[in-house]
Parts: sequence; structure tokens; C-alpha cells
Amino acid sequence: MDGPLTTLPPVTAASWPAAREAGQLLSALGAAVTYPAGPRPALVSGDVEVVADPADAATDWAESGAMALTGRAAGEPMPCVGRPASRARGAALALELLTGGKVAVDGAALLAERAAFTGLTRGGDVSVGGAARLLRTADASTPNLRVGTALSSLILFGCIYAVVFSFGTLFIFRLLRAGPSSSAPAEAPNPKRPLALAGRPLLAE
Repeated sequence: MDGPLTTLPPVTAASWPAAREAGQLLSALGAAVTYPAGPRPALVSGDVEVVADPADAATDWAESGAMALTGRAAGEPMPCVGRPASRARGAALALELLTGGKVAVDGAALLAERAAFTGLTRGGDVSVGGAARLLRTADASTPNLRVGTALSSLILFGCIYAVVFSFGTLFIFRLLRAGPSSSAPAEAPNPKRPLALAGRPLLAE
């Protein structure tokens, strides 16, 4: 695979989520990555080893601090869909490998750093700052709307727009068929618009 990391020594990655995410990221950049079975460091390439504690996606999410920001204010923290914390942690592991172990950061913890610095907490259906609120589907629906009423409204709107569009199309075709009119009176030049006098004698003969 072509990419900027084609010259990187072959990489072996562990099979737990964050390490696998790091391997997939490196592979997408052109590195040759394999996933041997058995316990091993998170990533190994040449003489560089990246050592990290294995964890599943749920543990990465809980330890990142982002889980404490998910859910309603009066409720329990909620798990996430997918594994964003494992992907963030994997990106940090890949960065550590590429820098020879000189740059080591907790990628998953970066997801909640801004909230930690600004003192933000989970607000459920209220956005950060309180400028917007989310509605449940049940709250946003019309309980008294029946299928027949909605269908008849759609049919009526469709008929109205079809009639308007048909008359507009017919009017445009008539204008095109008639062509430009040659009997229109010439517009008298306006002395207040200098360009309107272009090509005309300035003095009356």
C-alpha cells in the first residue's frame, strides 16, 4: 500500500482495541502491520516498542473521563456507541511509535480535557452553554396526526405544485415559441445616465 510510512520497519500490533486501532491507522498510512496472537507490547517496529495496558473499548471510554460527560445531569453516566476513546488512544500509541517513544500522551483522556479545564459537566438534553436543547422523538411528534391525514395533505400539496408548475412551464414555452418582439418602442435615452447616450450625436442637427 502506498503512503508516507512505506519505509517504516514492519509493525506488529496487539489485538486489543486501542492497539488494533493504532495498527489500522499505521496501515492506512502505508506501514506493513500484522497482528500476531498472544500477549505482546501494544506496538513494535524495529527497535521501538510501545508498551501500554490492554483494555477493552468500554474501559477506555470509562477511564477517558468522557463517560462522565455523557447522559443526563441527574442520571448515571452512559456508554457510547462505537469506540471513540479506543481510537483516540490508538492514535496516541501510533504517534508514540513514530516518535521513537519520545511523545507519549493519553489520547483517550484528551477527549475530556476541555471539559476538565472549563468545569463542564453532563447536561443531558442541554448543549454546552445552554443555548440548545434536544427533543425526544416522542416529544417532537404530533400524537393526533393520523396516517390518512398526512397522506391526504401530501397528495394535496403535490397536486397544487403540479398545477402551478404546469402553468409556469406552458407560459415559458409560449414565450420561447413567440420569440423576441421586434415591435417594442425604442427607449428614449436618459440624459442622467451618460452611458445611455453612447453612439448618439451630442448636438442636435
